[in-house]
Amino acid sequence: MKKSAFLFSSLLSLAALVVAAGAERPEDLDEVHQTIRRHAPGVPVVAARYVPVECWEASRLRPRQSDDLAGRRLVAFAGLASPEGFARTLATLHVDVAHFETFVDHHWYTAADLAALDARAAAMGAEGLVTTEKDWVRLRDVARPRRPIHVVSVRLELLAGAAHWRRVFERACERH
Repeated sequence: MKKSAFLFSSLLSLAALVVAAGAERPEDLDEVHQTIRRHAPGVPVVAARYVPVECWEASRLRPRQSDDLAGRRLVAFAGLASPEGFARTLATLHVDVAHFETFVDHHWYTAADLAALDARAAAMGAEGLVTTEKDWVRLRDVARPRRPIHVVSVRLELLAGAAHWRRVFERACERH
């Protein structure tokens, strides 16, 4: 067994619960269930997805309904391990994505990054930018571009395994 596979298996066996986010349906997780059964038998798997709850314009910090982005032509950007999930979220919000710029996970944004995104938006006739709440945290101290930055907030919605989630949560609360 390779060192990385051994480490993965060892760490996974310590888990009390595995939350598999990004599924649209519980059936989408067959491969996750197989992997957990192989490396950590008995560890429950909870299926979940991210759903948008609100959006806000960064300069005004005023919450708005997430459907306020519908039909807006925006340049999207994200520094996530799986940016496809954010692209799907924007599609469900009916955002007209002129361009989607991806950065490495946990990217710390610079003024040059935002200037380049703003220039891209200008060139593509986009009225602004849109990003995730996670990305906003890593760029909030950077000078704002001319166009507005819209931030999308999401919450985790459980699709299956709520009883497992509750049990693990209650056990964790009892210890503290």
